[in-house]
Amino acid sequence: MFQLKKITDAASLGLAGFTTRYATMRAINCLDTLVIVLGPQCAYVVDLATLYCTALPTIGDSNAPKWSRTDPSLIYFNSGDAVANNQFKTCNVLTGEIVVLHTFAEYRNVTDHGEADISPDGDHFVLDGDGEIFVFELSTGTKRIIGNIPDVDGLTITQANDVIISGKNGIWFYADGKYLLQLIARDNH
Repeated sequence: MFQLKKITDAASLGLAGFTTRYATMRAINCLDTLVIVLGPQCAYVVDLATLYCTALPTIGDSNAPKWSRTDPSLIYFNSGDAVANNQFKTCNVLTGEIVVLHTFAEYRNVTDHGEADISPDGDHFVLDGDGEIFVFELSTGTKRIIGNIPDVDGLTITQANDVIISGKNGIWFYADGKYLLQLIARDNH
């Protein structure tokens, strides 16, 4: 049992454009003490005990921030800028320290399409590098290629680190990097 807590009414404060990520993304850290909120200019971390709000000026919605499954102060994100949009980074929200975990030099642009979360094991991410879908394993720095998939709209990683891909032509399931089946013929997302 938990108690719902309203953080703020942004509209009453004259603030517009604040939101959270898709429901597939954990907005609250692994200890349920901090929440990430996306503003029109950058992301903010709100301490749920004190309601103190800290701006993360280098992280915004286009960076697709996501909480670590094990470290309550760590956010993973992609670089999301025009110069180096092929980097995967972390940000310690308590210190502000940003670390580049991996540069995908083989791609110009790396994204998770804003919907993917970290796998439940906390070690795998599904990403799209210039149309090539792959699973990145954080602990080894390696990737497992799924394939070149056109018109991707969303990516999801399962508990078994398999991949669900949605696009304008449907939703597909890939296990062990191989196409298994089409789940839905059309994604009306």
